[in-house]
Amino acid sequence: MKAIRIFDLPSLYLEQNSFPLPNENYSYSQRMSDVFADNYGQSNNVGISLNELGYECLELLPNLQSAQKQWLKEHDFNVSLTENWKLEILEIQIEYYKPETLIFAGWSYGGEYIQHLKNRFSFLRKLILCFGESLPPMKFISSFDHVITHDPKNVSLLKQSNIKATHIYHAFNPSAELIQKKVITNFLTFAGSIKHGDSEHTSRAKILENLMTTFQDVKVYSSVIPPTLYGENIKGKLVSLFHNWLAFLESIDSL
Repeated sequence: MKAIRIFDLPSLYLEQNSFPLPNENYSYSQRMSDVFADNYGQSNNVGISLNELGYECLELLPNLQSAQKQWLKEHDFNVSLTENWKLEILEIQIEYYKPETLIFAGWSYGGEYIQHLKNRFSFLRKLILCFGESLPPMKFISSFDHVITHDPKNVSLLKQSNIKATHIYHAFNPSAELIQKKVITNFLTFAGSIKHGDSEHTSRAKILENLMTTFQDVKVYSSVIPPTLYGENIKGKLVSLFHNWLAFLESIDSL
């Protein structure tokens, strides 16, 4: 099986980390190695594991513009790009590598775009979506052939809607260099997403808030919302209402 795993780096991470090519001789593979060495999120650990199991898996970062344009240059694609360059380059890469399987990490792609890829590329046999605890709208998920989620409750909900789903636990790659070298100095640390809304991380935030109340030395590393906003106050309720409203809007295709 030849697979491509597709993962967009979060905009906040891109803003805080400048990724221009150091010079014109800096290769695409060097740029990708630099980014993966940072071990942000899942990094390329999924692809590494699949390759070790005997599958051929390539990792792509479609919204890493400097690397993607360097890939075009190295593969002699002289094309005019529009403001939709991310998808234009991605589809050139899919056509070039002709994978049987596409693995999408997160919510950046779904619904009509997934159906578009199926219609355009006849060699695609399976399109897989991977996400964590938060459950995307069913309309977003329905075009995928299979779903992998880190929350077993999601598997039950998806199967009720006749969507094939598999539960895989969160995990760390024990060979990750940064984990080995890191000196643990915090008493209790949380690193991950915290989002408002019934389909998001409300229960996670409440647990964190209780821990922060009970223990003094708790460090929270998150790019989203601090858990203290989930308290029973007007601000917390308004933020939660806002995110639930966004989730409702996202479920309406016409919008």
